[in-house]
Amino acid sequence: MHIDDFTTFIFDLDGTLLNKKGEIPEKNLEIIEELMEQKKHIILATGRSVNLINSYIEATKTNMPIISVNGALIKSPSTGEIIYEDYIDKKTAKAIYKLAHELGIYICVYTSKGAIFNKNPRETSNPIFIRELEYIDLTKDATIEYVVDDFDQLDQHDIIKFNLFVEQISAKTFYLFRQELENMSDDLNHFFSSLWNYEVMKNSSSKGKGIQILHDLGIIDLATTIVFGDETNDISSTQSGAVFVAMANSNPELLKHTEIVTKKTNDEAGIAYFIKKEMES
Repeated sequence: MHIDDFTTFIFDLDGTLLNKKGEIPEKNLEIIEELMEQKKHIILATGRSVNLINSYIEATKTNMPIISVNGALIKSPSTGEIIYEDYIDKKTAKAIYKLAHELGIYICVYTSKGAIFNKNPRETSNPIFIRELEYIDLTKDATIEYVVDDFDQLDQHDIIKFNLFVEQISAKTFYLFRQELENMSDDLNHFFSSLWNYEVMKNSSSKGKGIQILHDLGIIDLATTIVFGDETNDISSTQSGAVFVAMANSNPELLKHTEIVTKKTNDEAGIAYFIKKEMES
């Protein structure tokens, strides 16, 4: 495997390109700059929304489409053009939002325009919910809104993903929510993305599908694409047809799907080390 074999480098953010502080290590930024000088394409693929990661887009200087919300929203950071979108239908989205709100669950939803909260996180005592707001870094055309009781406002938005913060609700309440959710639609995928963060989105979306879409549109060539990731939401990327590299700090479930693993973790700028030591030698 040599760097000259690839034209496109796709990087997951959390746990991959970023360290545990949520920063891009200087060595990773340097290697991205070197790749761009060699006319390589840099693409970010993340569970976050493209509308909410402005500083990372600016730091990497990429003008390639961003695969965001685990493949449900692909958008050009330079033109704002939406290349692909996979929204939850409005009736179902409103029903989920209303149910969660009435059960006392804090909500942040990703939309085509930005994010919607059912309560200002700073008015709560939930640290994870507060951190969700603090992590948001809006692009110039994105917005944050609050929908507390007038649920008809949701009809004006295309909802892509629900982030539900369940730390401060009872097991009984969460069980009730899960039961109602499963009765609503067979078209939903819902799962824990961390200990207290429960996500709901279309089951037809994945990072791997997003990569395939860019190939089908002629934006990238899978034969010359390499992808880096660390979590179970990257498993679909291992099946996309591109070369896949797992981080040394990867979830063991992901490691079952690839044989190529970096020698260093995300906190050790594992991407930069791998490209310099494994691909340039």
